[in-house]
Amino acid sequence: MESVNSSTEKFMPWREEVNRILLRDYFIDLDMAGVDDEFLLGHCNLDQKPFEFVEWFAVKYDLHDFR
Repeated sequence: MESVNSSTEKFMPWREEVNRILLRDYFIDLDMAGVDDEFLLGHCNLDQKPFEFVEWFAVKYDLHDFR
């Protein structure tokens, strides 16, 4: 079982990468998207890659890529 500290150490960089990709590709951040840390933590704990989460989120909410 993972400790809380190792889970947090993994989560914060993962969250920052998700936020960076959202800003780069969709010009929104996690706050604008209305995504909270509890929701993100569930995806992080599934070992979902940040770019996979963003792709899934973008399809689910019909976001348009601005790259």
